[in-house]
Amino acid sequence: MKNVIKIQSLIIIGLIVYIFLFQKCENTKTIVQEKIVEKFVAVKPDTVTITKTQFKTKLVKEYSYNEKEIDKMATEIAHLESIADSLAYSNHELSEIVSNYAKINEFKHTFSDDNLIVNVSGVTFKNIAERVKIDTEIKEKTISVPEPKQTAFRLLVGGSIGNDKQFNNFVATGNVGFQNRSGKVFTLGYDTESRFSVGLFLPLVGFGR
Repeated sequence: MKNVIKIQSLIIIGLIVYIFLFQKCENTKTIVQEKIVEKFVAVKPDTVTITKTQFKTKLVKEYSYNEKEIDKMATEIAHLESIADSLAYSNHELSEIVSNYAKINEFKHTFSDDNLIVNVSGVTFKNIAERVKIDTEIKEKTISVPEPKQTAFRLLVGGSIGNDKQFNNFVATGNVGFQNRSGKVFTLGYDTESRFSVGLFLPLVGFGR
């Protein structure tokens, strides 16, 4: 009989150790960012002509053009300007059209609302969009996050087992616990030898994840 009690005690202790050491503990909190859809009304952007002296400062630094691309555009501009000049006296209107066609223009517009600022800019040549870039800035906001609810009262149930060194006096105890807002736990127990017990657990050290 004593051997049976010893075996039962070891099995129960082993089960308790397994539950506490190997049971998977989930403590992950996922926060989903609310999707924000922004729509802006179509507008006519501001347009300025990029001069030849601005090719390197504007086209290279701001729009990532390389020297080969700039040289090709400069050659085409020179050719179109010569055509416009030849038409200046015979067909002034057509000369103006060709002259405008030969220009490199930069367009810009800034969109803004409560959430972000969007700067759109680009380059057109021969009435074709050559480059477009977008710079965005999310506006700073103060968001109120509700604090997690604190436990005002919690009812706990559990148990414990014990024995002496010789495994001759097996005792099992059932416990009921009451946790208050401050984290203190008051317990009331009753064991297999008809004994009552009361206890108190106080928070000592906390570890976060």
